[in-house]
Amino acid sequence: MSAIGSACTFLLSLSMPARAPPPSMQLKFGGDMIKKMMGSAANAAAGISVSSASLNDAAPSWSELTDKLDRASTDAERAFRSELESGRAERACSLAKKRLFDLPEGESPRVVLYRDTASWCPYCEKVWLVLEEKRVPYEVIKVNMNCYGEKPSWFWEMQPSGGIPVAKLDGNIIRESNDIIMAIERSFPETKELLPADDERVNPLLRLEREIFSAWFRWLTSGMNEGAQRANFETLLRRVDGALKESGGPYFLGDELSLVDCMFAPFLERMAASLPYYKALTLRQNEQWPHIESNISFAAKGLERLSCWALCRVGGGSEEDHSARSALSPVCVRSRQNGSLLWSRDPPIGTYNPISTRTYMIYLLR
Repeated sequence: MSAIGSACTFLLSLSMPARAPPPSMQLKFGGDMIKKMMGSAANAAAGISVSSASLNDAAPSWSELTDKLDRASTDAERAFRSELESGRAERACSLAKKRLFDLPEGESPRVVLYRDTASWCPYCEKVWLVLEEKRVPYEVIKVNMNCYGEKPSWFWEMQPSGGIPVAKLDGNIIRESNDIIMAIERSFPETKELLPADDERVNPLLRLEREIFSAWFRWLTSGMNEGAQRANFETLLRRVDGALKESGGPYFLGDELSLVDCMFAPFLERMAASLPYYKALTLRQNEQWPHIESNISFAAKGLERLSCWALCRVGGGSEEDHSARSALSPVCVRSRQNGSLLWSRDPPIGTYNPISTRTYMIYLLR
């Protein structure tokens, strides 16, 4: 059996169960929430009288905000927006709605990727990485994760479980991240091959990725057996670091980025961001795991990622507590505009692109 066929069989065996509750269990936001707050029986019982007619909405419109942004923008910021909208920007960006690469003018991408609005989902990210590394043209349609709000009815019709990512390839719906990845690998043979033929290291490494993910997630979300869970996780980190050392690195299969790196990267990123904060364990720039640090650094550079997330008061606690915890993690940076805490893999501020916080946040909100 070829490496692709073997890896495909193995990845199918790792398929995740449906992760989303039915629509009836989804949280309600926006209008429904306001209706519950305005003139409800609870308010009446408490002697509170509030009318929506008495509210004066003084917020500027989107068109006013857009005009104000354009007047305040630099030439570099305008160029960024223009390149983003064209689909032919040099670097990947979480705000892009399409990525055309070398697709001839007038042709439409064969792939449509349905991914989460804030680009937080690691399962969406590994599909995203594969598309970027292979330079497969694609369009993006964003839908909420359950913690953001409701998904639209048309998405539930397409994906009964509600899980993301979903992809359409030549009009065919594919509903699991590993299935999407293998379909892309098979359907675009003219692009970079991410599964070298007959490499016996692939399946053991993919099993190791699932092992360390499970150990990290159990430890992160549970206070039980703290010492044993930490020891188990650190043992797996040593195995991952050893695999990278044995490969000659900086990637899992040597000097070329492969599908194995695309599978590891989203979860190594999240481990590096979450563990300093919640478990006081620093993964980045740690002498115990030098090859993991090299892999994360080279993978980020090779994939030319550009994305940014807010890490604002996660889990409660005082400002001093948050500052102390975030200082443990070298992936945490602060906005140059207002000092607010940002977690960034490749921050858009002052690193690869001179766009400012105001431009980025306007596009993030739209």
